[in-house]
Amino acid sequence: FSAINCSAWTLFSISADRWIRTRYPTKVVTICTPRNAVVILLSILVFSMVMNSHYLTPMFGAYYPGLTILCSPSNVQRVYPYYEFYTKYWQIIRTLISIIIPATLMILALGDMFLNIYKRRRNLLSQRTNEGVSTLHTNNTMDTTKVKKSSFVQKQMFILMLSSIIVFLVTTLPSATYYIIVYQPAVSLDRSVTNVVLMLCLFTFTLNINYAINFYIHCLTSKLFRQEFISIMFGKHGRRINTISVKM
Repeated sequence: FSAINCSAWTLFSISADRWIRTRYPTKVVTICTPRNAVVILLSILVFSMVMNSHYLTPMFGAYYPGLTILCSPSNVQRVYPYYEFYTKYWQIIRTLISIIIPATLMILALGDMFLNIYKRRRNLLSQRTNEGVSTLHTNNTMDTTKVKKSSFVQKQMFILMLSSIIVFLVTTLPSATYYIIVYQPAVSLDRSVTNVVLMLCLFTFTLNINYAINFYIHCLTSKLFRQEFISIMFGKHGRRINTISVKM
């Protein structure tokens, strides 16, 4: 669960980095630094470990004593506050912190990024329309190259963010939803040990897909990612694409 939380907020931090590069291109050098990235990643790691530290306490163990394939507060501890907290509140809290909140922030960043790209493109077209013919003729080649390069980079960053958000939600939300409803007596559900273990194995597999599939999704959906990957693998640094946006 710490890994899930780390993955979610690390993905959001990457999305935030891309959003900053689009929204505030002049401040990228001061905000998006390696030092800030290390501080943020360490903060995410520490927060995730503290948040899930209760799993290491004696209160958490086997739901059925002696049957370790199903981990949870023991059903013989129903009278203890931790059991009520875990079954009624913890799954909702974990889902909000590890999935809903970071996913919502990523969607908002993606939407703002899309609107910013649209406004920037419209402003550039308006400027080109208002300029004189001689000015356009002189600067046409340089301006066209800059606009095309900026549009390509922003489009590829948008695709990467969108694919990451979709994969994240598809692979994590079903598991979180099941963890919430399985502890709700009012919900009609087969709660036999065999069925619960089977469902947990299935959702564990989908969570593992979330960690493994992003690389392949990025390769399939983003030309920029493929070019950057090939550049790094084969040492073609001279052909590396600059990902900093064109200043307004």
